[in-house]
Amino acid sequence: MFRIDAQPSKSQPSTVRLSGRLEREQVPQARTELLAIVKSARGALELELSEIEALDTAGVALISAIYRHARKRGCTLRLVAASPAVERALSQFHLGDDGKSAPPSSSWLLRLGESAISRWQNFLRFAFLSTDTIVWSLGGARRTRRVRRGAIFQEANRIGVDALGIVGLISFLVGTVVALQSAYQLKQFGADIFVANLIGVSMTREMGPLMTAIIIAGRSGAAIAAEIATMSVNEEIDALRTLGLEPTRYIVVPKFQAITLTMPGLTVMANVLGIFGGFLVAV
Repeated sequence: MFRIDAQPSKSQPSTVRLSGRLEREQVPQARTELLAIVKSARGALELELSEIEALDTAGVALISAIYRHARKRGCTLRLVAASPAVERALSQFHLGDDGKSAPPSSSWLLRLGESAISRWQNFLRFAFLSTDTIVWSLGGARRTRRVRRGAIFQEANRIGVDALGIVGLISFLVGTVVALQSAYQLKQFGADIFVANLIGVSMTREMGPLMTAIIIAGRSGAAIAAEIATMSVNEEIDALRTLGLEPTRYIVVPKFQAITLTMPGLTVMANVLGIFGGFLVAV
């Protein structure tokens, strides 16, 4: 049974005592009552949760929302007591300003400076990552192969070979569309004989490499980003640093070398299939 007891006071902070189980079923009722208490409050509020038996994520979200609502109205909401169940639930979340983070600046000039500094730091991290990748790919490639034998070929199979189907299909369709549109326009001027030249030049110079790069960036790039993010969450990257190993050398370099090896072959295949698709339409 969930219950809210409010003890208003003029000289001291008013106390709001919650008891029972604060879970998803009780949140709508509790939200209405707590909002009414916060609206009628004239000073500080003390939230006592020592008699709460159970608190789920919905209850934590409610407490966080009430905390923010109280701050907007200029009312101070402070947690004075909590049961073990509440402490376990609240320890996994950050409910508000604890004095460690600076309030957001209202000056556009300061915001512009912070944005510029953030972008510059991101650029430096990208530059360091690119430099380390190139250095380990060239100077440290021999040692890297000895440590991770066959890693480059495994990554090449995942990045290049597994992408043959989608790259070939898209390139074939692009070739057919280019041939269809160009033949329709050139035929009006009696120059439909140049459809073959147009398809060959457009596919080999621009469309083939461009479509291959876009597909690899969207397919393999997203998979690589998800893999590295999962390793970061599982603290595998921190484990490599703890062992004294360079994560860029063992994670990024094999993928970079695999893309470098497979992209020319994928581009050639895309050019051939694009020209073949244009050939079928032109004939």
